[in-house]
Amino acid sequence: MVNLGNLMLERGELDEAQVCYERAIRFDESYALAHHNLGVLLRKRGDLSGSIRELRLAGKLETKLRRSSRGWNLRKKGS
Repeated sequence: MVNLGNLMLERGELDEAQVCYERAIRFDESYALAHHNLGVLLRKRGDLSGSIRELRLAGKLETKLRRSSRGWNLRKKGS
């Protein structure tokens, strides 16, 4: 869904791109890339507060993902 949204965004089809990103987020609320791309789209639309909200959330989700991966790698090495 995010890849399709990216294609729509490149073509200037903002409504369709937004639908794709929002569907991806509904499917998986922790999908950082979908939040990031939605934030970029919202900035293009002039919705700065929405853009900031989505980009901040994407950053938090990405940080959380990195921390959990790092913990998994440490556990695996110690096994």
